[in-house]
Amino acid sequence: MITGNEIKVHFAQAKDILVGWDEYIVQAMLAIMTREHVLWIGGPGAGKSYAARIMFNLFSDVHTMRIQLTKDMMPENLIGNQIADEFLKTGKEVYYTDGGLTQVQFFFGDEFEDASDYLIRTLLTIMNERLFERKDVQIVCPLHTGILTTNFDRASKAIEAMKDRILFKAEIPAVSGYVSEVEMYRRYMQYVGEVPALKTIPYAAMKEVADLVERPDGILVPNGVQLATAALVDRYWKALVEKLAKDGQPQPDIISPRTRVKLMDVVRASAFLAGREIADYEDLALLKYVLCKLGADKTAERVFTEQHSQIMPASKAARDRWDQLGALSEAVAALQKPAEGFDEVVLRIGQRVKTYTKIEFEQLLQSLRSSCKKAEIDVLNGIEAEYKNIGVKPDVVTFTW
Repeated sequence: MITGNEIKVHFAQAKDILVGWDEYIVQAMLAIMTREHVLWIGGPGAGKSYAARIMFNLFSDVHTMRIQLTKDMMPENLIGNQIADEFLKTGKEVYYTDGGLTQVQFFFGDEFEDASDYLIRTLLTIMNERLFERKDVQIVCPLHTGILTTNFDRASKAIEAMKDRILFKAEIPAVSGYVSEVEMYRRYMQYVGEVPALKTIPYAAMKEVADLVERPDGILVPNGVQLATAALVDRYWKALVEKLAKDGQPQPDIISPRTRVKLMDVVRASAFLAGREIADYEDLALLKYVLCKLGADKTAERVFTEQHSQIMPASKAARDRWDQLGALSEAVAALQKPAEGFDEVVLRIGQRVKTYTKIEFEQLLQSLRSSCKKAEIDVLNGIEAEYKNIGVKPDVVTFTW
């Protein structure tokens, strides 16, 4: 299997071509590693289409579809035409799909928001469910990743539903600053606006990585890391809403449960890039590429950085506290599950095992307050509140951290 370091080196080729695109290249890399999609918004000439072509040209032995979407397009323009003879003979809807969207691994849809809501709903099903359905046909699509680009940001229910299913988004600003401007000239003269020959890796190698990242037993995410992720998302969202309201700015899009659960795939992808089989607290840093719409407005990124610094454990003692909070969270979750006749909960986090009576367990929750920081106390309060809501509690808890 290709290694995480080899993936980083491979995508670094794009950084040698695109000026000012380092963050967006990381975004695309994570999208491909997690089998997710990307939306790039930016003015004409920002390099969105060129960048998308470069991303997909990093792979060999793969089928890619590129199309410019328009308001007059029908689903058949993406899927393939209906076979008229078959319909006349049998009355069944059958489509000629060769080379269409249901047959490719990579999809580049240019001018995405020019498309009609009707077309976007078809695209939504294919990109999210990997499925094309009509009355007489159901096609499972091999689509891995799509990159959508647009010059403007329009509002509609279909557009909003589509955006919620696109995990990675960015607003691409124009290159600014004399040094960057001159570097852009140099690279234009070097490549003459064409995508240069790139070293490629077989698509199958990246698919193997995506399969590992998605697999429940592929890369372990400890309870403490999961809990820290939940705390980071909660604190980031509340701080961002407060900041934008204070500045008189529009409120941000909600972070849906669909997006929240997929953060685990990004955490696991980060661990893979670092060459680890177990995720760690440092992997939370890459959640910025999902939670923030990257680009010209840095407010969300600044809020994320501030909240991340408050969550990220800076010492072994802090890491131990998060590990312990994660174990406590799992203990309470186990106690919430309906069960008959159980009198203990056995957790398998670390190697140390200790058994607490119900009273000792409740005293442990209280004693942690003396060592926890503000962010950790907020989490502890939440765990305590859920523990208090449990009806029948066991007399003994076997607790491991």
